[in-house]
Amino acid sequence: MTALFVGLPFLTGNLYSTTKETKGHKGKSLQIAPLCTFVTLCGKKFPPETGEPFLFKEKNNIMYAIYPQLFEAQDIRFGSIDHEAHPHIESRWTHDAEFMDFMELGSAQPISPAMVRVQYEAIEKEMSAQKDLFYFTICAKEDDQLIGKAILEYVNWASGNAYLRLGIGEARLRHRGYGSQALHLLLQYAFIELNLFRVTAVAPAYNESAIHLLQKFNFMEEVRRPNAMHYNGKFWDIICYGLLKTEWLESAQN
Repeated sequence: MTALFVGLPFLTGNLYSTTKETKGHKGKSLQIAPLCTFVTLCGKKFPPETGEPFLFKEKNNIMYAIYPQLFEAQDIRFGSIDHEAHPHIESRWTHDAEFMDFMELGSAQPISPAMVRVQYEAIEKEMSAQKDLFYFTICAKEDDQLIGKAILEYVNWASGNAYLRLGIGEARLRHRGYGSQALHLLLQYAFIELNLFRVTAVAPAYNESAIHLLQKFNFMEEVRRPNAMHYNGKFWDIICYGLLKTEWLESAQN
């Protein structure tokens, strides 16, 4: 739960220098602190260690947002590709038909560790050359093991838009809130670090878990393509969801 505090009568502690500025609620200037910053308010530590933003209003009517570490949430962290350990783990995920059918819109196909390694090399090459792809591994903080991936792709810098995808590959760790934490970090990165204007997500209608997660974060259905995908003996709609930065900031304040 985020909170909005007016005035600082009980504020103690130091704030880091801010480095980013954007427009917040009702056009007010919004200053962003990029690193983990804790202040004490009314005897309590804020922000809570959940990966959520903590907002309050300073005396001069400027909105300040204090964010926790950019790549860490309560139980997970974003990281980079490990070319030695990760190919074997992700190769195992490709043998999980449920994960592949939910993560990819194309046909599911088992992939060897060697082929996953080739894909990793292509991903890093595109990240370096095109600057329109941001790929994060999702690791459990408890043991630093790879459990999923989170992606911003097809970034259009002119329009400030990107498509997002994420998935928890380890079946035993699904439905534990890790997807919510990962989506929160990915949106925070998209809107604060990259200063994008909107993000888009595409989900087939049979992926009820993904649709529920997107709706939880206030994504709105924008386009529906009827009977556009065949899965498990039936044709399903493909749904395009969108979220604006202004809507994300509004929900963070409320």
